[in-house]
Parts: sequence; C-alpha cells; structure tokens
Amino acid sequence: MIETTKQERELLDHAIGSRKTQKRRKAKSLKDCFRNHFVASPGTGDDLVWRKLEAKGLATLISGPQEMLPYNIYAVTETGFKELD
Repeated sequence: MIETTKQERELLDHAIGSRKTQKRRKAKSLKDCFRNHFVASPGTGDDLVWRKLEAKGLATLISGPQEMLPYNIYAVTETGFKELD
C-alpha cells in the first residue's frame, strides 16, 4: 500500500462519487464509479494535494488550464481506486 493522508483519501473518494454507481451500489471497479474527475484551480490547496496524488501514481492530470477552462482536471487511477479499499 502507498502511504496516504486522510485528506488524500477523501479527495480520491470524492472524485469517484463516493464509490457509488448510478444505481447507488458500492462500485467494485473504477469503471463502475458514478464519475471519475476532480476540478481544481491551479495553486489551491486541493490542487497541491492532487499533484501529490499524481506523483504517487494514484491520480493523473487529464487536462491543464485552458483559456475557456482555467482549471486542472484530475482522474483517479486504478492504483488510486485500489488504495481506497
């Protein structure tokens, strides 16, 4: 297991919709999750936590800031999903 903080686990869990499926059952795999993204303003506390998660291989940056969407968008990786068990 990779060492994670309570805040990191909470953000991972939030990004995937608290591990619920659309039918409100606990998701058994990442692809069954309600969603898999988290939007953070660059440089904020949440963004810094997501950067740490990315460095640990628990998340990935899907998209960086763009003109019409000035945010970082992250997704949980399979490794990150397994970390929540």
